[in-house]
Amino acid sequence: MLFSPSTSRREFQHARAVQLEAYTRDDGLWKFDAYIADIKACDSRLASDIWFVDTSTYCMSSHAAIDTKLNIAAEAASLFPRWAVKPQAQSESS
Repeated sequence: MLFSPSTSRREFQHARAVQLEAYTRDDGLWKFDAYIADIKACDSRLASDIWFVDTSTYCMSSHAAIDTKLNIAAEAASLFPRWAVKPQAQSESS
């Protein structure tokens, strides 16, 4: 659906990047890894630090293994601080 052109000025403040990866496993399950990162559009000063523009403030990850009937066989989630990078792929057996 297209939006009508805005008549008000707007200023970009925030972006959320979502990445989803899907794998097939040798045991017949599907493995899904999802990553969500929030990005600031301007420098933000905190009491102890500065978050610079285009720097991720945090990265959430969620992992699930499902069977062909969509039953969840395993799941996990984690929150990484803004200075952490996307974790390296672990063994696909998990």
